[in-house]
Amino acid sequence: MDWDQYTFGSKQTEAYRTAYDCRGFSDAGVRVQAHREAKKEKIVAEVERLRKMDRKVRNVTAEVPEEWLVVRLKDHATSPYASVRMRLRALELLTKLS
Repeated sequence: MDWDQYTFGSKQTEAYRTAYDCRGFSDAGVRVQAHREAKKEKIVAEVERLRKMDRKVRNVTAEVPEEWLVVRLKDHATSPYASVRMRLRALELLTKLS
């Protein structure tokens, strides 16, 4: 399951919809399943690990010079090896820095 989204601010239901094919599920059904999944010990541990990692990343990113960040994001946005999702995210971040 893609709990990265849940960890970084999205709701459980959004993370569940991203991770699983929910066609045919009602909104209530998705909420129930997401809630059940979020209670599993393995998921709780992974979400906590990702949250701790996010705190470390935020501390490191504060120390990164903006020029370096812009160069790296441009590299990601134009790289033939980057996925479409990665390219779009790099472009989104570049527009926020401008």
